[in-house]
Amino acid sequence: MEVMKRDTTALSKQADTSIARCEKTMAIWNHSRSSTMLKSMTIGGEHTPMRRMRQIAAEMTRKKQAMNEAKYKVRKKAVKAKMLQRELEAEDDDLKRELLQIRIEEIADNIEVIRGPYIGAMQEVQELALIHDQLKDQIIAKYGKLDEEVYEKEEAEYWVRRGVAQSIWDMRSSGRIGIGNQELLENIGLNPRAVSRMITTWLSESNCNDLGTASQEAFLSEVAKVCKNASGERLLRIGISDKIETKHLLLEEEV
Repeated sequence: MEVMKRDTTALSKQADTSIARCEKTMAIWNHSRSSTMLKSMTIGGEHTPMRRMRQIAAEMTRKKQAMNEAKYKVRKKAVKAKMLQRELEAEDDDLKRELLQIRIEEIADNIEVIRGPYIGAMQEVQELALIHDQLKDQIIAKYGKLDEEVYEKEEAEYWVRRGVAQSIWDMRSSGRIGIGNQELLENIGLNPRAVSRMITTWLSESNCNDLGTASQEAFLSEVAKVCKNASGERLLRIGISDKIETKHLLLEEEV
């Protein structure tokens, strides 16, 4: 039986043409996360402004490291391509010249592969910086500064919000607060049964036809106001000071 052969050269050219037609569209997804995802999920998923700022700092650190790694990879490959070009110009053997040319083209392709995500990372950094500035203004308006002392001050409220929010998820899914979140609530000085009762009351009174989350956000804010001192009170009961020691913290002057 005769094996059917295909013109791979022609097929390769067609494939290259098809890719070229899609290059502009492909560039849209150079960065891995959209503005909406960054704002709503990555940053907005945190419960307090300082925790959101902390998440931005972590994301910025990772992006900085990735961008530096990509930058030096590209520079090293560019130098390698120049070295191969020098060898190519001095080489007399046709086959060796052909092989050197292939290696140079391969490096150029590798650089392009790195360049796409590098551009995407730079775009994402710009988006994170915009969110950073909005949060910074909000925090300074409330506390007069942005430093580690402010972060420590917000932690008690953060853990109340997080513990109660996670308990709401438990109550919705199983009708009771799970063991893990019961432990969390007790660690921050809250009685899981009392929290369960508050959540049950709120769920029964909330409008189930309301598609937004404003009601839950207002409920968490109210609970945080009432319960934010519970953690400090528990610490005092077990013999640990709830005072924030500032000597070792990074502090700023109030503005």
